[in-house]
Amino acid sequence: MESIEQQQDQKLALIAESLYLINLLLLPGLAYIVLFIFYRKTLKNPAHTIAISHFSAAFKRSNWAGVFIFATILMVWLGGVDSATAWVIAIIYFTVVHSTFILLGVLGISQAFSGK
Repeated sequence: MESIEQQQDQKLALIAESLYLINLLLLPGLAYIVLFIFYRKTLKNPAHTIAISHFSAAFKRSNWAGVFIFATILMVWLGGVDSATAWVIAIIYFTVVHSTFILLGVLGISQAFSGK
C-alpha cells in the first residue's frame, strides 16, 4: 500500500507532466510560468524525489522546446515570410520537432501515472 507521501509525490509528478503538455499544446508561456513556480516549490522538499525528477525533466524539455521555437521563428523572420525555404523549415519544425516534444511529454505522463 502506498503512503500518503508517495501518493502526493505521484500527483506532483502528474502535475509536472501535465503542465509541460499544456505549455506545448494549449497555453504556452502561462503554463511555463506555472511549471517554473511548481518546480521551485518542489525543489525545497527533497522528500518528493519522483516529483523533483519529473519537474526537472519537464522544465528542461520546456526550455529546449522554447529554444527550438525561437530558432524557427528567427529563421522564418531572417529568411523572409515570402521565402519557401523559411516555410519548409517551419513545417519541418512542427511535424518533427514539436511532435517529438509532445511524444516525450506523453511518455513522461505515462511514467508519472505508473509512479516511476
